[in-house]
Amino acid sequence: MPRNLISKKPYRGFNFWYLLSFGFERPYFLTFNQVKQLGASIKKGSKSFMVIF
Repeated sequence: MPRNLISKKPYRGFNFWYLLSFGFERPYFLTFNQVKQLGASIKKGSKSFMVIF
């Protein structure tokens, strides 16, 4: 079930089905700002997925 890694809040509605359709092995997602807060970085060339708030 797709969910935010930090808040543990599951995605609902369209975002649930949208993220589920990609078949990721691990269903955890972060925002760009959450990655920065963790002191991590995003690999060059990585793709993002837009979700609806």
